[in-house]
Amino acid sequence: GEGYGMNLSAVDTLSREGVNLIITVDNGISAIDEIAHAGSLGIDVVVTDHHQPHPQLPNACAIVDPHQEDDKSPFKDFSGAGVVLKLLMALQGGEEQDPAAVNSVLDRFCGLAAVGTVGDSVPLLGENRLLVKLGLRVIDQGRLPGLSAILGAGREKASSTKLAFSAVPCINATGRMGSPDRAVRLLTHNDPAAAGVLAKELKGENTRRKEVEAEILRSAVELAESDAEIWAQRVIVVAGEGWHMGVVGIVAARLTERFGKPCIVLTTSGGGEYRGSGRSVEGFSMFDAINHCRELLVQYGGHPMAAGLTVREENISLLRRRLNEYAKERYPSMPVFTLCLDCSLKPQSITAKTVRELLPLEPYGTKNAQPIFGIYDVTLRGVFCAIGFQRQ
Repeated sequence: GEGYGMNLSAVDTLSREGVNLIITVDNGISAIDEIAHAGSLGIDVVVTDHHQPHPQLPNACAIVDPHQEDDKSPFKDFSGAGVVLKLLMALQGGEEQDPAAVNSVLDRFCGLAAVGTVGDSVPLLGENRLLVKLGLRVIDQGRLPGLSAILGAGREKASSTKLAFSAVPCINATGRMGSPDRAVRLLTHNDPAAAGVLAKELKGENTRRKEVEAEILRSAVELAESDAEIWAQRVIVVAGEGWHMGVVGIVAARLTERFGKPCIVLTTSGGGEYRGSGRSVEGFSMFDAINHCRELLVQYGGHPMAAGLTVREENISLLRRRLNEYAKERYPSMPVFTLCLDCSLKPQSITAKTVRELLPLEPYGTKNAQPIFGIYDVTLRGVFCAIGFQRQ
């Protein structure tokens, strides 16, 4: 109901309730005014975030963000959930970083952190890769009944692909379409029966999210394609009235896939302001682009592949022009979607043994995608899957 990130109203509410410490998760690095306001009310703030810091940092008691200039972490590509896990491990381990204490935190929370890591599409390399492998093992052991219910665990092993396309959309749908507390209850349930009921509810919510998303996507595509000044540009910016704020980020991603360009989707948020999300293509930093136009924005934040922003209605056209001037100046040849083959295969090489030999490459995800093979001089005659053979 309040949108993403910190806001002054929420800080006031927490103050009235006697809260004296706020710990942010996956946000806060750009909440300069909100954290200053919290401090004026006697509330300490600890920021945990993985987004790119602005030149000015908030006046928080502590900031845990691997992208700070003075950060010495050997690995920096955590999701917001991964940053929190590392903080918990550091706190539990104490000054001596007792291995047993650290491992107990990792064992308890790696399943949840794996969901956040896969869901936020951060690179599945380095520590993230290990974190997800450990988390999938915990999920397979049935220690997170809510996730088991969403995934239909027991039929086959959990995988990063199943998390990305089955669990994460349902979890996200609760926050996009209604109250996110149901996702929290699902992830913390210890009762498999109750988790099953809640999982069914979340799946229904995800179906409704898809319907709303499809409707907004149709409107956004029509808006972009009907105006040559929009779709012909390097960065597409579309704005609509009454579009559901919870799905504009997904719609931006769909537009990026359709047009092969960075796209920003904005919707009315009241008071003459538009809020929205942007998605990019590999090689074009969405965060750097909107940071270049920061004087036109009320608020913004993000990272190279995705960003959120708020802009006054009267500045939307100017923002579109400034973004495209930036893109033309910095990227004479714009990055485009490419399909990279890992290698070519002879048909006789496609065997069950070949498939088994690929298993150690999992978990797959961003920066560690499933291998793509080229097979030449063949004709596709049919597709075999687990439920049978379909002639084409």
